[in-house]
Amino acid sequence: MRWLPAFLTLLLLQLSCGGPREPRWNVVLITLDTLRADHLGCYGYAHARTPNIDAFAAEALRFERAFSTINTTLPSHAAMLTGQFPRALGVPRNSFPVPEDVPVLAELLAEQGYATAAFVSASALHADLGLARGFATYDQTFDVRGVDQEQRRAEATTRAVLEWWEARPARPFFLWVHYFDPHYPYTPPPPYDALYGADYDGPADGSMEYLLRIWGWSGPKITAPAADLQRLVDLYDGEIAYLDHWLGPLLAQLGQDHVRDRTLVIIVADHGESLTEHDYLFNHGKRLYQQSIRVPLMLRFPGAMAVSPRTVRDQVQSRDLFATILSIAGIDPPTGDRGFDLVPLAHGEPYAGGPYAFAEASRPWEIEKQYPKMYPNMPKAQMVVAYPWKLIVTPFERTVELYNLDDDPGELTNLAPQHGDRVANLREQLDRWWGAKLRMGAEPDPRSLERLRSLGYIK
Repeated sequence: MRWLPAFLTLLLLQLSCGGPREPRWNVVLITLDTLRADHLGCYGYAHARTPNIDAFAAEALRFERAFSTINTTLPSHAAMLTGQFPRALGVPRNSFPVPEDVPVLAELLAEQGYATAAFVSASALHADLGLARGFATYDQTFDVRGVDQEQRRAEATTRAVLEWWEARPARPFFLWVHYFDPHYPYTPPPPYDALYGADYDGPADGSMEYLLRIWGWSGPKITAPAADLQRLVDLYDGEIAYLDHWLGPLLAQLGQDHVRDRTLVIIVADHGESLTEHDYLFNHGKRLYQQSIRVPLMLRFPGAMAVSPRTVRDQVQSRDLFATILSIAGIDPPTGDRGFDLVPLAHGEPYAGGPYAFAEASRPWEIEKQYPKMYPNMPKAQMVVAYPWKLIVTPFERTVELYNLDDDPGELTNLAPQHGDRVANLREQLDRWWGAKLRMGAEPDPRSLERLRSLGYIK
């Protein structure tokens, strides 16, 4: 309970003032879109060129077993900013707005005196979809078009944040910065396009046109040779290196002593990416294997809290950031299931979230045509993990998979036939989670749907 003195001090300050206290800690949430944990140096990737993220991880709590709640952008971020699972929010995939009756993190912080600002880098997080509530600044200046969605590169995002930084309000702040790199297309600018595999000379350029052919969504599906597949992996790694480079100036500002001492900084991915695994090439959303659902998660606590950096092996979920940030701010979370505070873990206390982590996939989108009155994509893949055991149930394919993540981290050997009792136990937990507080959700945003149709994602 070594964390109690700091919070008791905050409580005494509030009581002595006779009203709401001035917030003490700044909070910075940095979300990295589509970034696999196992492609960072701090998570053991030998080919990584991520010195800024790795240096940050060395000063932070680095979570080895962090899971997203879903593997697509909007609902994953919605879970982080509300504490609710996508199925409880009624946000099953991109384009479905966060319901107006659900409080979001920035609203709660702004009510307690925080200055708030957000910089998002893809139209999947457009302000119209509900996450902008409570932000005094919600910067969504997209300058890259003609790809899968409107977006901006890491350089432009960092420059916009630093411009705000110079004129930020002179009071504690909540800053959310979302980077879209390394989401496809995999087209890092020079010199990062040649950082790996510079001698490659072939058609795999990482563009949307090429990826659509790989997926068979535009003309006949192509079968790419190993060299072309490796080139796409190299370009994905180049995107990560480019992102890391432009994270550097922001992390440098956050590392200044007067800021570092009073600021909680979080780096997390919304989901990962399947590259060449399980015959699901360079995509995310349909499968729940580790490549797309395990995420990097690092928390660097304010220097004044004297939290020692270390690796945390407790199984946690990214939605726990909602409760964690409110805890740091001294704000009680809304009633109901809103995730679990990670602050006690920083001081060796046990994780309060129990032994299970749950998640759902976001595809196949077309399946909802068969079930128009159900929660969208009801038959999609669902997952429960009680480490090291992981159960994946995919109703639309009528498959049940069980893996031991310690013995089989690549999820190559399905143990379900040999462990019927364990499957039954985990299936019971999954069914209980899936059926509780299921929300149908609002109609999807028509502009987002039209964009998806134009790209061939839905018909």
